Amino acid sequence: MRNNSITTDGHVEVTTGAGDAILPGQIVKWNYEDHLPYYTGQCAELYGSVGEFLPRNLTTNSELHLFLTELCRSVRLEYRETGEHLGLTYYKYAATERTFDNKSGISPVGPFSPAAARLYNRRTLNAVGAYGPIRSLTHKASGSIHHLEAYPSTYHENTCFCGGECGWAGVMNVSACRYGSPAFVSLPHFLHAEPALRRRVTGLQPDPAKHEFYFAVEPKLGVPLHVCARFQLNIKMQPNPHVLLYQDVPETLFPILWIQQMVLMDERIASELRIVRAAIDWGPLAFTGIGVLILLFLSMAILSNLCEKRPAHYRPPLDQKPDVPRDEAEMKLNPM
Repeated sequence: MRNNSITTDGHVEVTTGAGDAILPGQIVKWNYEDHLPYYTGQCAELYGSVGEFLPRNLTTNSELHLFLTELCRSVRLEYRETGEHLGLTYYKYAATERTFDNKSGISPVGPFSPAAARLYNRRTLNAVGAYGPIRSLTHKASGSIHHLEAYPSTYHENTCFCGGECGWAGVMNVSACRYGSPAFVSLPHFLHAEPALRRRVTGLQPDPAKHEFYFAVEPKLGVPLHVCARFQLNIKMQPNPHVLLYQDVPETLFPILWIQQMVLMDERIASELRIVRAAIDWGPLAFTGIGVLILLFLSMAILSNLCEKRPAHYRPPLDQKPDVPRDEAEMKLNPM
């Protein structure tokens, strides 16, 4: 059981950590598959932790890889900062601009089709995108044409999640693993996404302190001290000439809700973790000191024993007269 539920999101098979250089809790299969059927290439690979076990001996150059069943993919968390919680130092790894970025960074247009969305299955590389060709987004509103400008991108590793054609930068299309629904996932308030998306919806004010996805991890042991998982679910909106209410709706992503799941280590567990950390930090030094003290004690005992040992030939003091044995006649004449 995890999180007091009978099952996770599907059947998850993870490593036990029994082999050499194998971390526990690394995903091996999901729903009895050793790859993701929605994508091909590196995007179809299953890798990363499912959240319970993280690598040890982390550095500021390390990256965390987590497999999130909600997104049907693995995500990369990068080092952000160093902090302290209940006397324990942590490294904070967070989702960045790179997490949901894509190659094109240009918003697509075209009517949404669940059948076309299923073509996002990355078993084929030449699949037709669900949203038509890549070009500037335009829509009619109050008799004028508005353009949704392209957002520059520098990270291309997420391109294979797009099904051949990428959408808005900073937003991931999850239609393929959500039954073809026009669903997109981003960070809350479109954090790290295209600024144009925020301008289409009033009230969005992205703030990393409030909307960031991060893991705060004790680096030596790989134990999470503070976890905050935040995601926003968005639905693609577009004009519909057959429905009067939606005839002039601008084509954009509309936020439906965003969720937040937080885990914070309490003082009881932190005190136990401090003891473990102290044993790791000072244990080798303490054992070395005890070993040195034992050697010094043995050396002093041996030297003391050598100094107290008498020589083989004993010479009496000069003022002491030696005892001269008396003969039998003298002993009879001069009895004592």
